[in-house]
Amino acid sequence: MALKIPTEFDFPAFNMTTTLDNVVYDLRFDLNGRDGFWRMDIGRDGTVLVANIKIVLSLDLLKAHRNIPELPQGILAVIDKLGQHTEPNEQNFGDSVVLTYEPVV
Repeated sequence: MALKIPTEFDFPAFNMTTTLDNVVYDLRFDLNGRDGFWRMDIGRDGTVLVANIKIVLSLDLLKAHRNIPELPQGILAVIDKLGQHTEPNEQNFGDSVVLTYEPVV
């Protein structure tokens, strides 16, 4: 079952920690004003593992980084709960468009 990662903040940039696969990860989110997309960095213990991941709908956001063993092994993806295929933006990210994590079983 996919876990919703809470991202309901009223700022165009924010940091948070979350536990995935029993490991604490540092997440940094930034809304890029130029292209209108959210981007994310993932780290652990103060070290950035992957920077500048573009957050888009229905993709495994970690797929291109599977060669980094310290990353969670499940699927990190964004879904539109309303089914309107709306990309995450400043108004909907964390509300109708959510970041989810599906652990490997």
